[in-house]
Amino acid sequence: MRPWISEWAGGNASAWHWSSISAGCPVATASNNWLLGVNAKFYLAEDRIQPYLILGAGAMWARPPGAASSEVDWAFRQGIGVEYYVSHHWALTAETGFVWGVGQIWKNYFLAVNFGAAYRF
Repeated sequence: MRPWISEWAGGNASAWHWSSISAGCPVATASNNWLLGVNAKFYLAEDRIQPYLILGAGAMWARPPGAASSEVDWAFRQGIGVEYYVSHHWALTAETGFVWGVGQIWKNYFLAVNFGAAYRF
C-alpha cells in the first residue's frame, strides 16, 4: 500500500496543545502545555491493516498551576497506532501516545488518544 521509500518508517512534524488537570487541583488551576516536535512512525506490516510504533522529540512549553510564567524544555513521545486502508489512498487511523517532559518540566506528562482519516498520494 505504501511507496517503497516508506516501507519501514515515515515521519511528521506536529504541534499539540493540551490542558491537563493536576491531581488534587480544581479545574481553574489546570496546567497549560504546548508541544512542538518531530515524530517517526515505524510500520510493522504492509497490508490493509498497518500497525506502527511512534517515537518523537520536541520542545514543550508548560505553565504549571500557580506559575507566573511558562517553562520550556525537551519533551519526548512514544506510542502505538494503526492505519486501516479502505482504499488505495484513504485510511482510517487510531493512535495513542504518551508525552513526558524532562528538565524544568519533568512533572508535565499526558496521554493523548487520536482518531482520524488520512489520504496518501
